[in-house]
Amino acid sequence: MGPRILHGKDSILQHSDVLAVLRVCALLSRSKPELTDRSLGPLRCLIVQLADSGAISVQRVHMFFKNKVNIADYCTGKLTRLFSQERETTWSDLRIKCNDAHLNQADTNAYYGNLRAAMITLMSIAITKNCNVDSSVHARGFVVNYLDKRGLTEIDSLHGEYSRAFGSSSTDGVQQMVSLFAEKLTQSNMGEPTKQQFYTEFYSVLRALFEEFKSVKLVSP
Repeated sequence: MGPRILHGKDSILQHSDVLAVLRVCALLSRSKPELTDRSLGPLRCLIVQLADSGAISVQRVHMFFKNKVNIADYCTGKLTRLFSQERETTWSDLRIKCNDAHLNQADTNAYYGNLRAAMITLMSIAITKNCNVDSSVHARGFVVNYLDKRGLTEIDSLHGEYSRAFGSSSTDGVQQMVSLFAEKLTQSNMGEPTKQQFYTEFYSVLRALFEEFKSVKLVSP
């Protein structure tokens, strides 16, 4: 098969040229993180035109032009929302919706604490799966420091338990997290419909994080 030809209004572009542009973009993204959107503007325009022509996939465009976000800023934003009154209200409404007798008897602070630990675990999983080792290590260090400064070491301890639960299964780590959640709050007496509700909630959060990383790249301070 010969080189693929892309016909534009005033020019003809070979497929090999498309690959060359992608290599340049990848090199710039890795070696010149300080480059601004403005300085990369012309290359961005070319890549968008190539995507519009069908020469490359939109997913590949996203891969090369992710928004760079400082790890500390990313984690701060996530943790701030995680410890907000708004989040507690959402979780309180969820418990009411489940109407589970055993869950209703659980200590409120323990309920919030376990959910926060589980959410931090899901965030850590998403970072590990979508970022390089350095980013994962920096994010982990930031979370530990954030919790320690606020006297929330018990949340970090719970986070470790949920991480081990996730890693204990080769097929469905989230299911194991839900089982630990039920054990911690209801001595495993939580009803199956309630477990399924939290299973859905956990997976919804994880999917949203993975989707976010399609357009976000974490960078070190």
